[in-house]
Amino acid sequence: MAAKNLLLLFISLFLTVNLVSAQLRSNFYAGSCPNVEKIVRDAVQKKVQQTFTTIPATLRLYFHDCFVNGCDASVMIASTGNNKAEKDHPDNLSLAGDGFDTVIKAKQALDAVANCRNKVSCADILTIATRDVVNLAGGPRYEVELGRLDGLSSTAASVEGKLPQPTDDVNKLTSLFAKNGLSLNEMIALSGAHTLGFAHCTKVFNRIYSFNKTTQVDPTVNKAYVTELRASCPRNIDPRVAINMDPTTPRQFDNVYYKNLQQGKGLFTSDQDLFTDRRSKPTVDLWANNANLFNQAFVNSMIKLGRVGVKTGRNDGFDAIFKAKQALDAVPNCRNKVGGPWYDVELGRLDGLSSTAASVEGMLPQPTENVSKLASHFAKNGLSLDDMIALSGMILIHGVKEDPSINATYLPQLKELCPKDLDPHKEIFMDPTTPGKFDNQGRGLFKSDQALFTDPRSKPTVNLWDGNGQLYNQAFVNSMIKLGPLDVKTGRDGNIRSNCETFN
Repeated sequence: MAAKNLLLLFISLFLTVNLVSAQLRSNFYAGSCPNVEKIVRDAVQKKVQQTFTTIPATLRLYFHDCFVNGCDASVMIASTGNNKAEKDHPDNLSLAGDGFDTVIKAKQALDAVANCRNKVSCADILTIATRDVVNLAGGPRYEVELGRLDGLSSTAASVEGKLPQPTDDVNKLTSLFAKNGLSLNEMIALSGAHTLGFAHCTKVFNRIYSFNKTTQVDPTVNKAYVTELRASCPRNIDPRVAINMDPTTPRQFDNVYYKNLQQGKGLFTSDQDLFTDRRSKPTVDLWANNANLFNQAFVNSMIKLGRVGVKTGRNDGFDAIFKAKQALDAVPNCRNKVGGPWYDVELGRLDGLSSTAASVEGMLPQPTENVSKLASHFAKNGLSLDDMIALSGMILIHGVKEDPSINATYLPQLKELCPKDLDPHKEIFMDPTTPGKFDNQGRGLFKSDQALFTDPRSKPTVNLWDGNGQLYNQAFVNSMIKLGPLDVKTGRDGNIRSNCETFN
């Protein structure tokens, strides 16, 4: 019972800690797609050459993605008959198609490279592309943290109340950003993204035509700017018409956005209020006078934004195992009760292209086999007698039959655990001595196990490893490494499955 509880505890801990987010890092794809950033940048540059709209569209898409359930590319998902996705929420209908197309084009470029195909998440592609459009517009280039997984859900309902509105004041903005772990200064820095891009005329109508009952025009708007806005956005204009967010340097990433605020030329209430509110005004003034300080603040805030709601999970399996081991060792009766040798694994296999039941026939060892049959099985796979004995230390198969070679004390235990009328699905431990631990202890459950001791060819090795756990561990490691390269698929013989349970 104790061993069973130990196993259940380990499984439970593993499932729990496996959900712990892995740390994002700049070199996440170094081993799988080392040129990911160059490939994405090339695709982004090509897209920008086609249309400048790519730059503000991609930047805005990133904000809208990260503020709703985190930076997981869920904003990219298309709606279906059964689900209205994020992109179709009213707050996202104004997202320009060029932002979506930038990610799609970069994804196609990555998938055209064999070792990058299906290796890079859309969330990371959007993160890299956003950095690149900022830089291509004259803004700072910075290292991006990578390792995100793409989100598994996207609903329009999840967008409600998550995105800043043009009419928000500093109180509302601060509250909204705080929900994403972002400070007042980080909110001001990220608002600086409005140095690029455009907005539909209808978004500013309230400021220039119907501000309140006593005045048509928002008094914080520069009078000359009101004239410009009314000329660009007459009352009867097509609602699809857009104007520049920054009337001074609309195609340049710079700190002129903050200089505009000082002059009453913030397009939205949410922009201009940064200057009129005493809490944010000092920062606006500081960055209006120092572009380098703004650039650094923007970079730091973008990196922090990129960590919001990140999905990682399965990327840090080693860390999950370490934490599970630590949790087990924190329980006195579990300490050092689980665990065999740690060894480096050779990687680079492709997944197989076929799987048939017929191909299994005669390929696997059986519980009733003697050493001769076992040695023959393993030899077909290039494994020696000693490899077979070492690997037999971990084979797990069901079933038991009475045999004169079974220990006289062990036989009654087995009969008690496994009466003849037992449910055929019931299992017992292969190792009755230390079932929760990888070691060199135990009794032979199967004929194929016990034969290793009764056969003169294998008995000396069994005796050797019985008396020396370290020698056994090393032999097991060597045999596992030798087992790993068997009929490995490379080149056209295999591929990387998009879903491990189905062929591509």
